[in-house]
Amino acid sequence: MKTPLWILLSTLLGTRFAIGKLTPSHIKKVTTIPTVPNKFIVEVESPVDIPTKRSLSPHEELYASLKKRRIGFEVNKEYDSQGLFVGAALTLTDAKDAAALLNTTGVKAIRPVQTFKRPVYALTLAHLD
Repeated sequence: MKTPLWILLSTLLGTRFAIGKLTPSHIKKVTTIPTVPNKFIVEVESPVDIPTKRSLSPHEELYASLKKRRIGFEVNKEYDSQGLFVGAALTLTDAKDAAALLNTTGVKAIRPVQTFKRPVYALTLAHLD
């Protein structure tokens, strides 16, 4: 059964135009990967991206801002790779403070810490050859 060429073209073009109207904001961000409660990776502005010279590091500015707003937190690890990633792994006392954390000056993004199962390596007879 042969389909006329114009039907195929119109279908392909229609699909192309429909896809072209989609933006990333149309895609729901849903994951089934389990997360660690109240733990977040926080990305902050790199000192290179901050237009004025400041006496505090981006990390210290973040912590001072959180303390000023009475957001309870614990620093698990700091990351300082200029040009790649500047941020920290934080545990918040209350997960509801995540929205306030995102609205903190100098914060680029927050991401929940996700857990993954360690892969199990199974030795088989094929590995013995």
